[in-house]
Amino acid sequence: MKAVIKNCVYDTEKATFLALDDNDYFPLDDRYVEESLYQTAEGKYFICRHTGSVLQCPCESALHRQMEIVPVSSAYAKRWARHHMKVVDYVKHFGMLTE
Repeated sequence: MKAVIKNCVYDTEKATFLALDDNDYFPLDDRYVEESLYQTAEGKYFICRHTGSVLQCPCESALHRQMEIVPVSSAYAKRWARHHMKVVDYVKHFGMLTE
């Protein structure tokens, strides 16, 4: 997915994927949310969010969800990662955890 927000390009195919997490609802449930954290080559962070149930598009055989790209600050990215990444992956990307 690709979006231009405030003259910045956020592209999930070109950015570095850092982590994926969901809210533990079944993907066919309307309450389902899946978020992926990415970092651009310029060092900016964003979350690609998939929400809602998997919908069957009547004109295609593919399944679709609502998707959005949300730019986030590095502080928010660290906070998100602290709650959603494995510790070893967090330390590899952000460095040691501080209290």
